[in-house]
Amino acid sequence: MNSKHLMNELNIFSAHAQKSFLFGQIWSANEKRLHLLNKLMGYLSIMRCDTKRVTSNLAASGMPEKVQGKGARQ
Repeated sequence: MNSKHLMNELNIFSAHAQKSFLFGQIWSANEKRLHLLNKLMGYLSIMRCDTKRVTSNLAASGMPEKVQGKGARQ
């Protein structure tokens, strides 16, 4: 094996290693995004359940559906 052939093999290996490293970084970043998205969806689900609970409690207590307050239409 001559030095030119050896250098060519080394360049191919180096390029493959760089691609693998970049793919690993992209994969890791996507996993982090997915984890954060799942957390956000969980929080939104909890908020939706709380909103439904509060609304049903207000309805059960005889309060009007639209309670006067900040941002309510006058």
